[in-house]
Amino acid sequence: TELNCKKLVLKLGISKYVKFIKFMPNKEVAGFISNSDLFVSTSLSDGSSLSLMEGISCGLPVIVTKVPAFKEWVFEGKNGYLINFGDSEALTNKINALLSDKEKLANMSLESLKIAEDKADWDKNFEVLKSTYETLSRRINNE
Repeated sequence: TELNCKKLVLKLGISKYVKFIKFMPNKEVAGFISNSDLFVSTSLSDGSSLSLMEGISCGLPVIVTKVPAFKEWVFEGKNGYLINFGDSEALTNKINALLSDKEKLANMSLESLKIAEDKADWDKNFEVLKSTYETLSRRINNE
C-alpha cells in the first residue's frame, strides 16, 4: 500500500529522492518524465506498457524486468537493460552504473529517442496499420 511504501522510504532515508504523486493531468506527464534520469519498471507482467513507451519517448534510458512485451522496446545495452525478476542486486547495480556514467546515459537517451521515432511515431506507423486492416478486410470480404 501507499502507506507502507512511504514508511519504507522514511526507514531507508531516501525521502529526498522519492516523490509520491496521486494524480497528474495528462498534459503535464511528458514534462515530468523528461526531468527524470531514467525509467525503471520491475513489473512481473505487462502487455504494451504505456509508461514504458512514455519513458522511451521522453528519451529515458530504461531498466526493466524481462517481461516479453518489454523486449520489443528495450535493447540490452543500447537504450537500457533487461533484468531478471526479483534480482534487486542487478537492479541496483544497473541503476548505479548508469547514473555514474553520464556519457552512457546520454547515448542510451539518444537510442531511446530513435526507437520511439522508429516504432512509436503515429504519422509513420499509421499507414502500415491502415494497410494491414485493408488487407485483412479484403481477405474477409473475398471469403
